[in-house]
Amino acid sequence: MNEYVTYAALKTYLRISEADSDALLRGFATQASRVFDQATRRRFYPRIETRSYDHPINANVLVVDDDLLTVETFTTGNGGVTLAAADYFVMCGREYNLTPYDRIVMRMDGDHTSLEYLETPQQANTVAGVWGYHEDWAQAWDAVDVLAGDVNDAVVSLAVVDADGADLDGSTPRFAAQQLIQVGTEYMAVTGVTAETTNTLAVRRGVNGTSAAAHASGDAVSVYRPMVDVVHAVRRLAAWMYGQKDQPYAERIQAAQQGIIMIPEGMPADVQRVIRRYAR
Repeated sequence: MNEYVTYAALKTYLRISEADSDALLRGFATQASRVFDQATRRRFYPRIETRSYDHPINANVLVVDDDLLTVETFTTGNGGVTLAAADYFVMCGREYNLTPYDRIVMRMDGDHTSLEYLETPQQANTVAGVWGYHEDWAQAWDAVDVLAGDVNDAVVSLAVVDADGADLDGSTPRFAAQQLIQVGTEYMAVTGVTAETTNTLAVRRGVNGTSAAAHASGDAVSVYRPMVDVVHAVRRLAAWMYGQKDQPYAERIQAAQQGIIMIPEGMPADVQRVIRRYAR
């Protein structure tokens, strides 16, 4: 579950009060998020992955093939050398302070100033980290609540202190199905909320490449916040899909400088503008 808008927010946006449309809106929230990903050829949610790379022609620079948010482990020499953070810079174009990063540059004053390989240059380098597109990764998570009790690595419900309280922007409720949350280093997908009776979140554990783990009462529960313009575009797209539910729409091909993208015929113009901005 990596939706950029929840069906509850979509329901409010469309001013729908009855519950009969909940399942339909949930589906459109998911579908619109994936259409946006496919059209931009990017993913705007975080995930933990290890990616492998051949030895580059320029042994001082490793260009990565996806949007990189955080480096956890960086190895070279076909796994023989683990590089320290003091050995390299992460960069976005020519900038050091912007995310997502598109390259790793070896420091001239580090203990290891260039990448290397042993018997083969194939897959000589690996990067383990957090991948995804977010231009303000440092502010992407809001710690909105804490656990109200200990949990092990197997339970699929979390007790929190105030599930329907306000988030950091003052909006309520702070939790909703289709959100991505984090406790410790574990990502979880919220599948349901029973705020009124038990302050409990139903969750799917260890998503997006993380592992389920035990957590203690009082541990922070943070909610992932996709970029604002992505949220707006996906909400508009999902609302348009809802309006088109009885009228099948066709896809058309649109040429862009970044290549060929597939977009549904009649997609709102403001959504298309956001897609063009982020398309690879």
